[in-house]
Amino acid sequence: GRIVHSGGMVVKNVSGYDMNKLYIGSWGSLGILVRANLKLAPLPKAEGTLVLEGIPRAEADHLVSELRDGPFPLVSAVFKGKRLSLGFEGLPGVLDEQVRAAREKAGRGTQWIPGIPARTERPAVFVLRLHYPPAAHAALLDEIKPEAEERSLLGSGVTWLEWARVPAPEAVLRIREACARHGGWAVVERPALSWEIPAPALDAMSRLKSMLDPKGTFGP
Repeated sequence: GRIVHSGGMVVKNVSGYDMNKLYIGSWGSLGILVRANLKLAPLPKAEGTLVLEGIPRAEADHLVSELRDGPFPLVSAVFKGKRLSLGFEGLPGVLDEQVRAAREKAGRGTQWIPGIPARTERPAVFVLRLHYPPAAHAALLDEIKPEAEERSLLGSGVTWLEWARVPAPEAVLRIREACARHGGWAVVERPALSWEIPAPALDAMSRLKSMLDPKGTFGP
């Protein structure tokens, strides 16, 4: 094999193909990552979560869009079961004032929780990750009406659908087709499947895999 270096100790230094993202996204199927340079930031002086219960998807999307466009230290926006959790961090005095303004903009009852809680739910049996234009979130999820638990990162165009048991292949294909109509795609994140889902890019991915790992040294 060969030792390949990609990226550098600066924010942006890509010329030609951005190979580091290819290797990271391959999950070890094209090579083994043996060294990584990380950019670190200091821990925030204060942080907390603003929770809104019973908020519709479209209203949640609109609120997050307004907060991201304004001077708010919003670091996360998670929508799950008509519950919107907004994570804020910054300097204590500034944070208090900006959260007060965010509450006024929300125009509904909110709950302030100190800190940003870690996710502690039990892992699902089947997880489908959706990617789509951020503005398509409400329309897409309202269209597919999944019989699964939704967890969306608003403003990022990413949603996880989590099932307690493996759904029928037809249901997953229907969701993938809906994502494609809205300019996105869907990826089965868990588990490895015993049935196949057609993937338009599978042939290109297989050829790329054969080119970079001709002996099949790494995972499939």
